[in-house]
Amino acid sequence: FGAEVTENFRTDLAARFENYEDFGSTANFKATGRLQIIDEFALRGAASTGFRAPTIGQSMVRNVTTSFTAGKGLVDNATLPPTHPISVLKGGKPLTPEESVNLSFGGVLEIDDFYFTLDLYNIAVDDRISQSSSKPLSIQDIEKLELLGVSDASSYSGVKFFTNDFDTTTRGIDLVGNYGTDLLGGRTTFALAVNYNKTSVDRVSEYVVVNELGLPVLDVNGKPKKETNINEAKVKQIEDGLPHVRGSFTVSQNNGDIRGYVRLNYFGNYFEDHADSGALRVEDDGLPLFLGSEVTLDVEATYVIDENFEVSLGANDLLDE
Repeated sequence: FGAEVTENFRTDLAARFENYEDFGSTANFKATGRLQIIDEFALRGAASTGFRAPTIGQSMVRNVTTSFTAGKGLVDNATLPPTHPISVLKGGKPLTPEESVNLSFGGVLEIDDFYFTLDLYNIAVDDRISQSSSKPLSIQDIEKLELLGVSDASSYSGVKFFTNDFDTTTRGIDLVGNYGTDLLGGRTTFALAVNYNKTSVDRVSEYVVVNELGLPVLDVNGKPKKETNINEAKVKQIEDGLPHVRGSFTVSQNNGDIRGYVRLNYFGNYFEDHADSGALRVEDDGLPLFLGSEVTLDVEATYVIDENFEVSLGANDLLDE
C-alpha cells in the first residue's frame, strides 16, 4: 500500500507471509515515510523486519575430519546436521531463521546542482547461525546412541553442528554528497560517500562442559562450568573484522566522446586474525592486533568511438596499496 497522505507526506506499507516446511511460518513488514519540509529539504524514515532462512548446507552438512591428538592417536570428529541423533544428544536443535529489526532515519537536501543525504540506521539480528565447538562423545553417550540404532556412533570422538548461537546490533551513519558543474569544456561531478558503522555482539549461547564420562565439569565455585561456541577471538572478528569507517571521493569528467573519473578510497583500521583462531591474537603491548588504515586510488578513461562502440582503460588500486 502506498499513498500521498498529504501534499508533503507520502507513506508506503508492505507485509509478507511465508511458510517453510523445515522451520514453519514467518511474517514480516516494512513501513516508510517521507516528509517534504520545504522544496529543498525532506525527512525520511523506515522500519522493517526481515529474516534469513538456514541454508541447506547448515541444516544438512555431514563431514568427518581425522586428526592426530596426544594420547589418543588418530580420532574422527564429525560435523553433522543439528537434527542428527548424535547432535541432539549433545544439545543440537532444528535451526530457526535469523531474524532482524531494521530502523533508519535521515534527511535529503537538494539545492540546484548540490545533492546531500544523511541517514542513521540500526540493525538488530537475533539467532545468528554459527558452528558449535567440538563436543566430546563419552562411552556412555556412545552406548545410548547404539541403543537408539545409531551404528556409527562409536566411530566419532566428537561432534560439531550448526546452531542459532548469538545476537548482534549494527549501528551506523551514511553520508552521500554530489555536486555537478560545467568545467573544462564539459560536465564535472564531485561525489563524496562516507560510512561509519559499528557491530556489537549482544548475546552468545552457553553450554555446560562435560567430561569423557558425560558428567558436568565443575568450576572453582562448584557449579557446572559453561562455555560458549564463539570464543573471544571470533567475537573480535565479528565486531572489528571490517573497517568501521569507509569513504570515497570521486571526480568525474564528461566531455561527450571522452569521459573518465579519479577516485580516492579510504579504509579505516580493522582487526585481523585467522578464522579458526582459538585465542585472541594480541600485539606486544597486549592490545588486539589491528591493521592500519589505507587510501587507494582508482582511475578510468573512456572513449566513445561511435554509437555502437566505446573503449575503456582503467585501474583499481593504481598505487598498489
